[in-house]
Parts: sequence; structure tokens; C-alpha cells
Amino acid sequence: MPKINATEEQYLALKGHQDQQYTILNTANNHIIDCGSEGVETTLNRLTSDQIYNVGTQLTPEEANSPLIIVVGGITLGFIGMTYSVNLRPYPNNQRYLVNEIPFHKKPEADLNLIYKQIAVARRKNCDFIILSLHWGIEYEFFPTKRQVKIVHQLAQDGIDLIISHHAHCIQTYELYPVQRNNERIVPIFYGIGNLTALTSANHTLLSLLLNFTLVKGTIQGENMTFVKSLKIHPVFQLEYKEKASEHTFYTIEILSEWLNKSVNNKNLKKRIKEWNEFCELTLGKSWKKNENTQ
Repeated sequence: MPKINATEEQYLALKGHQDQQYTILNTANNHIIDCGSEGVETTLNRLTSDQIYNVGTQLTPEEANSPLIIVVGGITLGFIGMTYSVNLRPYPNNQRYLVNEIPFHKKPEADLNLIYKQIAVARRKNCDFIILSLHWGIEYEFFPTKRQVKIVHQLAQDGIDLIISHHAHCIQTYELYPVQRNNERIVPIFYGIGNLTALTSANHTLLSLLLNFTLVKGTIQGENMTFVKSLKIHPVFQLEYKEKASEHTFYTIEILSEWLNKSVNNKNLKKRIKEWNEFCELTLGKSWKKNENTQ
């Protein structure tokens, strides 16, 4: 497998835009130890200096069993990050605690104990809502495997309130899954949100999902609960263009629905927009544009 890392300039371009930047990054992925422990340390130290939270990797064994817990708007959120693999690279000095890794795709059944340990910690620390970020799935497929569906349904039943997945390099389907642990709760499960910045120019790899969740905290029959009040799904695509004056190549992230009724003269782009719409109909449903305002 190739080694993947970023230059200083690439990092600065990706971490945010103007006065905005990411708040939390899941760094548990199959390339996180491509550059050994030095790569992990450099990444986490830089995120810390830039005041960006990290989930999924850590520098000490003590941190490995704990989720990230932060309070936003009076709601205590627990974040858990996992990856299916580190591309069979050996852990430096056998430091397996560096990455939250569970071989979900291997037989027999995956051992989910690490996730359950973190769920237990989140409960003990009175988390109102637990979010699981999973780096897994079969690359370039539009749908999850039966094993994936079985695993996330089990985790939703056992305490996870929202599941967001990535790694397939394209968008995948999603579901709103009602759980038996609470008749009032429905767990949103996204099996693949794509790559916001694509590694290739293949059309299906240029399409991604931005998800906008609104959480609400209240009391039902005397019990405090936190739910997803509203969910908005925005398919976006990466647009490449060249500046004539400098001949530099630039990339922007565009909202697909805003381009569907535009007059587009470029035949290649027009064809791509049509295919992106078809990909969304396949994975999100034929009325996917209504999902941008789902309540």
C-alpha cells in the first residue's frame, strides 16, 4: 500500500477555511501509521497546537479505552473513532494502543470489546449522546456488506446514538434505525460519506456527503434524553478548474443541488452532474433532494 501524508501547505489548506476550522477529526484510518510513531506524534501534536480535538488515535495506553468527551450547548457528547485496519503495517515497538483498530472485515465475528469499553466510560461520565466514527467498508462500493449492517445494528442497540462511516471513497446508502433499547430513539447510520477531497478523478469518487445534525435535549416521562431533532444531507462534489492567468489548478467543494438546474456549457461537467444525481438516487433514494431538508 502507498504511504500517504501531507505537507505543511496541504495541511493548512485542509484544516479549515479563512476563520473557520474543524473542531474534531477522527484520525483512526488505515494510513495513520504509514510514517510510524513519529507520524502519529507529529499529527496529534499539530492538532493539539491548533486546538483541534482528535479521536481514534492516542499517544498513551491510558487513553486507548476512553472516548473523547466534550460539552456543546449544554449537551455532553462522547466521540468514538475506529479503523478496520492499518494496512498490515507493524506497530512501532508493538505500540498497539496508538490506533483504535478492530478488524471488522475478517472472519470470524469481529471483537467489539474496545467499542464497548468506550461506551461504558461514556455512560459513567454521563454522556448525553454517543457518536461513533468508523473507517471501514469495501472500497468503491455503493452499499455496505451484510456483516457491516449486522455490526452497526448491534452497536446501535447497545448504546451508540449516531454512526458515520468512511473509507469506501464514494457515497453509500444510509438508514434511520429504530432501536429496542428506547422506543423513542432512532439511530441515523451512514455507511459511507465519501472523500471531501478525492484521490482520483473517477466520477463516483468526487461525490461526498455533508451531514448537518441538530440535537435536542429534554425530558420524556421524567427521564433526560438527547435526540437528533433534524437531519440535513447535502451531496457535494469536488470541482477542478484552472486559472487562465496563472495556469494554477484550483479545487472547490460545490453543493450538487445548486448545479442541477444551472446552464452548464462544459459537456464533460454536464455529464458528470447527471451521473452524480444518479448516484444520489441510487444510494439516498430518488427523492434525495428532499433529504436536504429532512426533519
